[in-house]
Amino acid sequence: MDIQDLKNRFSIASEINIIEGKNGIPFIEIRNAHSHALISLYGGQLLSYSSNNEELLFLSEIANYAEGKAIKGGVPVCWPWFGVDPENKGRQSHGFARNKMWQLRSTEVLSASECKVVMGLNNDDETFKLWPYSFDLEIEIIVGNSLSVVLRTTNTDKESFEITQALHTYFLISDITKIYLKGLDSKNYLDKAKINVGDVRKLQSGNVKFVEEVDRIYLDVPGVMQLIDEQGDRIINISSLGNKTAVVWNPAAELTQKMSDLNNNDYKNFVCVETANAANDVVVVAPGESYELSVNYKLADL
Repeated sequence: MDIQDLKNRFSIASEINIIEGKNGIPFIEIRNAHSHALISLYGGQLLSYSSNNEELLFLSEIANYAEGKAIKGGVPVCWPWFGVDPENKGRQSHGFARNKMWQLRSTEVLSASECKVVMGLNNDDETFKLWPYSFDLEIEIIVGNSLSVVLRTTNTDKESFEITQALHTYFLISDITKIYLKGLDSKNYLDKAKINVGDVRKLQSGNVKFVEEVDRIYLDVPGVMQLIDEQGDRIINISSLGNKTAVVWNPAAELTQKMSDLNNNDYKNFVCVETANAANDVVVVAPGESYELSVNYKLADL
């Protein structure tokens, strides 16, 4: 992919610039009046977003930036399935979208404080081997005083297909023991931690806290949640559309030490709260139809 050509076509003054990132991957850098963001064309993945110099996202210092590998951190796209291969065909977990090079479709300066980037992914010979459908997948990222992400699936095939998916967001936090997630009290969840129960429902009581490994799919979730970081003195407001489920994950110490793309203590400084269509929240997309999964994140003082 010719970075200079992308730069000529898509850079806009000082606000949007195409740069060479890790391992030669084209990155999109956005700088406007109040925010800064870094986006990778590999994976169609947001890597960093800061508002008024305050970073929202965690990105591993030892993340992989290589073909066939997922980048650990930011907002990976899990698509067209979430979790393990639903058909037990030996395909990699979380689908193939996060391991493909996307196309840069458009860049736009919406105002002095807001920019938009649109990237896309289409079926090819490689995807047909993994998933036998024609599709157009598009991600729209709006960077401003808040961060908005829309994942749009269009069925360009002659038959309907089913998807599960997630925006697998890694939030940067001060200390995993000093945070809690508000908004899921009295919601059922599937507990995937340690013994991988998965199909046993449990009931959330109060706020979600993190004293051990947490890997849960929450069901019938509200459209608004808040991640409270007491030590960091901030709130992350999460507003989503198009999902009935949300995934909450932190690997804790033991599992983190088994991951080659995380430092041993990284689990202390991130938590994933994922806007998802997972478990029984399966989306059927008819030929010629589209489906949108979207989320907005906004930082606020505690």
